[in-house]
Amino acid sequence: MEKKIENLLNSQDQYKSYEQAMTKSLEKSSKKIIQLSSLITFFKDIIYDTKKAIASTKKSIDMLEKKC
Repeated sequence: MEKKIENLLNSQDQYKSYEQAMTKSLEKSSKKIIQLSSLITFFKDIIYDTKKAIASTKKSIDMLEKKC
């Protein structure tokens, strides 16, 4: 009987360790997802700003061509 109780306690400890490891892993994954999301937003802003700059440059070129 004592052996079974000891085995159950060991199993419980193993489960707690597994649960803690999974929790840490999920926290790390969550942080990585937040970082990726921030990077995506950053690059979307860069792409948008670049498109605006290209459109502005194109308008300037068109205006210069009309004057010449």
